[in-house]
Amino acid sequence: MTKFVCDFDAVRSSAISLTKVADSLISDVNSYSNAIKAPLNEWTGSASESFDNFNSDCVKKTLDYTEEIKSFGKFIKEAADKIEEVDNELASLDF
Repeated sequence: MTKFVCDFDAVRSSAISLTKVADSLISDVNSYSNAIKAPLNEWTGSASESFDNFNSDCVKKTLDYTEEIKSFGKFIKEAADKIEEVDNELASLDF
């Protein structure tokens, strides 16, 4: 039986890299957000509140997208694992 022409290790490696990048982005976004918010302690009134709300909305959207990227990376890795498993099972069959 023929096997898929696929480098499953490369696919898994790419998926793992994708999840690592997502983790790094999450950390960076939180750090940048905290750095942006620090000077706001000196602000008063609606300008401070408005900017803080805008910043929080941007951070939330970015983190949501980043979590999707991370989930996609995990999905790719799991799919590669399952496809390789089935590929190996099919290759071992004698028709």
